[in-house]
Amino acid sequence: MSTLQKYIWEPGNGTRYELFYGRAGNTTLITWMRRGGSGGMAMAFSHNHYIHYSYLSEKMDVNAADAAGILKFLEKMGHDVGYPEEWHLNPTGDGVLEGGVDATDEDIDQFNDD
Repeated sequence: MSTLQKYIWEPGNGTRYELFYGRAGNTTLITWMRRGGSGGMAMAFSHNHYIHYSYLSEKMDVNAADAAGILKFLEKMGHDVGYPEEWHLNPTGDGVLEGGVDATDEDIDQFNDD
């Protein structure tokens, strides 16, 4: 079953990310609607794929700080990610997530189990 949900993600770096995240089979899609909510950058990857910030930065054409912010979201969604060594973006916090129907950790766990 394919699922796509919209999330508002605030990881603590001063940026508010409007993200679409979803899965179809073993493929995961992440899209940042950074152009006023009507357009942006997207990346598809295998659900079990390790994602390094440099890979995400290249594929989504974003800087390292934004790549790290989006990686924090992907990490919360259960993905294995790698940050830049100099990254100090709220490293112990979980960020603020609004999405789906009040996306709780249980909602995220259920989404990852589908």
